[in-house]
Amino acid sequence: MDEKFYIYNKSAGSFELVMGEKVTIKHLPNFDFFIHLNNIQLNSKESWNVTESISGATVAVNYPSKKEAIAKAKANLEKITREEFVDLVMDRILKYGISPRYVSKVMPW
Repeated sequence: MDEKFYIYNKSAGSFELVMGEKVTIKHLPNFDFFIHLNNIQLNSKESWNVTESISGATVAVNYPSKKEAIAKAKANLEKITREEFVDLVMDRILKYGISPRYVSKVMPW
C-alpha cells in the first residue's frame, strides 16, 4: 500500500489523499481501481474499500478483508457494461470534479 490515490469525501466536499494499491478489473481495463483502508473504522475494526481513481467513487465499501472487497468490486462491476460505467464516472466527475491524480492527464477511455 505504497501508492498515492484520492477518494472523494462527500462529508468534506473534497478529495482526500489515501494510500492504496492497484486492482485490476478485467472487463474495464482502461480504468484504474485501487484498494485502500476505509478512512472510517466500523466497530473499531479496519475495513477495506475499492475505489475508481478518476472520480474517487467507491465500488465496494466496508469489507473486513482485501480479498472480500476485491471480490465484491468485481461482482458489482460485472453487472454493468463499460458504457454504463463510463456514464457513471462522467456523472460523478461533473458533480464532484476529477481526482487531483488526473487533473493534468488525458482521460484513459
